[in-house]
Amino acid sequence: MRRQSPTIIAVLVLMCLQALSGCGGSSSKPATTTTATAAVAEKPLDQSQRDRVDRVDQRVISSASLFLSKINRCAARKRRKACVKSAIAPAERAVRNARATLVALKAAAGGQCADALSTVKDKITDVTDVLGPMAQATQTGDVAVSTRLGANAQTELRSFAALSLSAQTVCTG
Repeated sequence: MRRQSPTIIAVLVLMCLQALSGCGGSSSKPATTTTATAAVAEKPLDQSQRDRVDRVDQRVISSASLFLSKINRCAARKRRKACVKSAIAPAERAVRNARATLVALKAAAGGQCADALSTVKDKITDVTDVLGPMAQATQTGDVAVSTRLGANAQTELRSFAALSLSAQTVCTG
């Protein structure tokens, strides 16, 4: 139960952010999840490695949520470019560290656990593929595009949280 709490909290935070930002609604891109929860990893992760996966999940969700919060404030500012740049830097660091950690853990794991961790790493790319254009739209003052991409980013983050939870289950062994 302990390992699920951070992910559940992260999903609740995303839902609160969605309610606060008014960026709800549906996305034209359906959320993708895997059903690898019933599979057993060939080489499960030990407790410290699973804790590292938990921290990666928390870091990605926290940094992306903080990015969304900051970027929403940048649209109304005169110095949008500087504001967007300050929102991007911490998110980029968190994503870079998360990917490196997942690559290291994937090398330590085997079989389906490694595949599940690779899927989580790929989902980070899906999230950043939305956040990058959102930052560009905010920088140029295109609020409509930025708002639409914000909703897409929240969908991708929910999908990331679901995949992360699934990977933790697969890697428990």
